[in-house]
Amino acid sequence: MNPFQPHKVIRRVHDESKSESATTPPPTSNPFDNALLCSPVNISAFQAANSTLNQLVINKQPLDTPARNYVLRLTQRSERLYAETVILQKEKTNLEGVVVAHRNAENGKRRVLKGRHSIATEDILEQVRAEEAKTQAKRKKSARRGTITVLDQINVITSNRDDIDEDVDSIETVD
Repeated sequence: MNPFQPHKVIRRVHDESKSESATTPPPTSNPFDNALLCSPVNISAFQAANSTLNQLVINKQPLDTPARNYVLRLTQRSERLYAETVILQKEKTNLEGVVVAHRNAENGKRRVLKGRHSIATEDILEQVRAEEAKTQAKRKKSARRGTITVLDQINVITSNRDDIDEDVDSIETVD
């Protein structure tokens, strides 16, 4: 066992506190350091960096390294934002085109009834019924093509059960 030595303990604690304060960097007053590095961008730091950069340019002062790095990051960010804006504008116009096409749909009964104030005539009624029949035929055709009816599902299940029963019977006879 070591004897208790208070001066040694105090000296070590005192030395550790000095080394901790030496490792933390002093806060910088340079506005360019963290302006565009955060995601999302800290708008107040971004505005401070922009105003400092504008003052440097207006006063025709040379740009130091942090200011040059900030200009590079700023141009990269602006190009990225421009590309995102162009993509979003194209998506918006495409979606607006779809909405306009749906709004101006002239299929079936709408085409027959468009611009007519009186729809109580015999020929308009026949045209509307013909369009309704076409719509019903399309619905039946798409239902047959894309979905399986309940009877088909029952037949598949029962045929699978029959196959399983035959397999079980063959296994029992082999033993």
